[in-house]
Amino acid sequence: MGRFRKRLKESWGDEDNLSLLCGWENVIISSVKTEKNRWALGKSVRKIAVRRQQAEDETFMELFMEEDGEVSVLLNHIAQKDMEDTLMFERVSVASDGPPGAKAPHPRLYGTFPKYLREFVREKKLLTWEEAIYKITRQPAERFHLGERGILREGCYADITIFDPDTICDTATFDHPVSYPTGISHVIVNGKPVLPQGLTGGAREGTLIRRSY
Repeated sequence: MGRFRKRLKESWGDEDNLSLLCGWENVIISSVKTEKNRWALGKSVRKIAVRRQQAEDETFMELFMEEDGEVSVLLNHIAQKDMEDTLMFERVSVASDGPPGAKAPHPRLYGTFPKYLREFVREKKLLTWEEAIYKITRQPAERFHLGERGILREGCYADITIFDPDTICDTATFDHPVSYPTGISHVIVNGKPVLPQGLTGGAREGTLIRRSY
């Protein structure tokens, strides 16, 4: 194990050693195999190391071995200014690749779009509401050739989210990632209401979307 711990402290040349780039405080445990280490979910390697009274690299390697390699992590490593500059570029669309299923998912799974609208439109005013909505609806639909999606027009698919611009807000955090946003009153999928005035669940009106060519 000593050889691997040494590698965690070194530059890997053309490859990214994310423990060096991010810092152990930004490496968050999102899933483990055993009940024994389930208490570590949602905590950084740095916090876990303090609790275990170990060095951070030692903690990471021992946890990895205890779980037979079945450990997933989240990385918090993007500079805020870089993200803001990128968002303002007119050809950039906004989406999320947050997969469901992990016990401690990345907060983006529940909070990507409310955070985007709250922080970058309402609070920082980096984009207008029209620009911001276009980046998460029609622009990506056009880019991926999804036909009559992402636009409010007669004859198009009615995929609609109704929210209050003054109150829409993400609530998911790294410590509490499974947390629904606020400020959304209705969600309509393919013309069918699935979220009227709060979480209802059960409605499955979605469908596989294929490219239009």
